[in-house]
Amino acid sequence: MSRPTVTISIDSKKLREGLNELRGRGLHRNMTNVVNKLTFDGTAALRDEMKRVFKNPTNWTLNSFKVIKARPFRTDAAIATRDLAPGYDRGSAAARYLSPDVLGDQRGMKPSEHALSELSGKQFWVPGRDAPLDANGNIKASEIGRILSHLSLHDDPGKNLSDQAAARLQRRTQRRGPKNANGQRGSYFVGRAENGHAVGVYKYSGTPGKILEIIRFVPVLPRYHKILPAQQIVSQVIERRARHHVEQEIAIRARKKAEGKS
Repeated sequence: MSRPTVTISIDSKKLREGLNELRGRGLHRNMTNVVNKLTFDGTAALRDEMKRVFKNPTNWTLNSFKVIKARPFRTDAAIATRDLAPGYDRGSAAARYLSPDVLGDQRGMKPSEHALSELSGKQFWVPGRDAPLDANGNIKASEIGRILSHLSLHDDPGKNLSDQAAARLQRRTQRRGPKNANGQRGSYFVGRAENGHAVGVYKYSGTPGKILEIIRFVPVLPRYHKILPAQQIVSQVIERRARHHVEQEIAIRARKKAEGKS
């Protein structure tokens, strides 16, 4: 599958007019300054919009867009998700995470969904009614880690539930409630419908006979509506701020010239 990309160009009619004016004055370095300032303006606008449209966005989300500055005497600045910006090609792919909201699309599978795919039948998951959520409304990462551990699905075998721990949990489970009919080890198990279709991951609670729904499997995710039209947001900022930065650079150059500085 091709890697998703979210890259935003820095361009507008007023910016082109301003750059042509600077070029006519021989202020090529100042042209670079203008486009770089506008990329920072655009990134700030995206951050403000994310605060408005997302519920309790994490710092990771708010900082997912990074500036790709133009080099001296060039004007090819851009804004990109941080996994595409130089020096940020690490960690989770911000483009894959944000593209449904920016482009209006279905998201790809999460790593945990890939890990669960053999048991779930390659389904996606959404939080179940009893899922422990963090302040941002997401299932706690520690809970997902425990699910993968108890189901022996961790990439790192050392993080999977040991045979000794599994036997101890199985004895405790048998004492306090129904057996795990699906054969999984530990407190978590995959629930299945009468036809064998996987419906979610459940957890034995401390109350006899009570089962908690932690995640629910869904065969197809709905398409996301575009709620963060990133290119449109940045283009509006550029159109509004371009003239300001051009005039600012002309004034800076004039002041330096008057002071005898190059």
